[in-house]
Amino acid sequence: SGPFGGMTFSLANNFEMKVRTSDTSQTEKKIQLLNLGLSTSYNFLAKGYYAQPLSPLVVTYRTNIGGKVDIGGSSQFSFYQYDNAAGRRINKLLLSEGRLADMTNFNLSLSTSFQGKRKQQSERKRSETQVEDSVKAEQEYNSFYQQMQPPDLNIPWNLSLGFNFGITKQTPLIVSKNASLQFNLGFNLTQNWKIGFTGGYDFLQHDLVVPAITVYRDLDCWEMTLVWNPIGYLRGFNLEIRIKAPQLRDIKITKREYQNIGF
Repeated sequence: SGPFGGMTFSLANNFEMKVRTSDTSQTEKKIQLLNLGLSTSYNFLAKGYYAQPLSPLVVTYRTNIGGKVDIGGSSQFSFYQYDNAAGRRINKLLLSEGRLADMTNFNLSLSTSFQGKRKQQSERKRSETQVEDSVKAEQEYNSFYQQMQPPDLNIPWNLSLGFNFGITKQTPLIVSKNASLQFNLGFNLTQNWKIGFTGGYDFLQHDLVVPAITVYRDLDCWEMTLVWNPIGYLRGFNLEIRIKAPQLRDIKITKREYQNIGF
C-alpha cells in the first residue's frame, strides 16, 4: 500500500553445457543445467518505522534431469529485522546485525510423467480437423472441475507424479510446512472408454488429498464425463453429457450431488 516511486531489478541466467556427439560431424549437443532468476525493487517513497523500501528478494530456479524429471521452485528473502513487540518487520536492515537476509518462504517441486505410445490418427473416429477443434475448445472452455477436460483417447495410458515441499515463516518463530505427493493415472478400457484416478498424500498430516475417479465415454457427437470424489470436503459426484462441437459445447446435461456443500 502507499505510493511507489522507485527502481526494479531482475536478473535471469541460463546455465548450460555443450558436449560433443559421437558422430563424425563433430557437432555439439547443448544440455540445459539450470534456469535461475532474481528480482527485487526499491521504493524511494517508502518512509516510516514500518516501511520496507527494499522489497523481498525473490529467487526462482528450474532444471530438468534426463528429460524425465522437472525440478523447480522459488525462495523469498527479507532484508529487514523483525520486531517481536510490534509483530512485524521494521525499517531496519539485518546488515546492522551482521546478517544479509532472512528466508521467509521456500518451495520445491519435482514432477515426472509417462505415457503409452500414441495411436495412429486413422485408428480413431475423429478426423484431424475435429481433434484440432476439440483441443481449441478445451482451452476456451471453463468447467467446474479441471478434471472435466476431455482426455486424449489416442494415448492408451498415462501416469504423472509430483512432489511438493514448502516452508513459510510468518514470523521467525512461527514456521509452517507442507509436503505432499500428487498422482494422476489414466488408461483406456476400450477405444471409447477411459478411466482416471487423481489424488495425493499429505506426508505431514498423514492423510489422502482429495482423491477423485474420472470416467470418460466418447459418444460420437456427444461425450460423457463422470467425476466422483469418494472422500473429502467435496464428497460426491459430477456427471456431465455435452456436445463435442466447439460452437455447441454449452449444450449439456449436468447432474451434481455433494454431501458437504449443499448441492
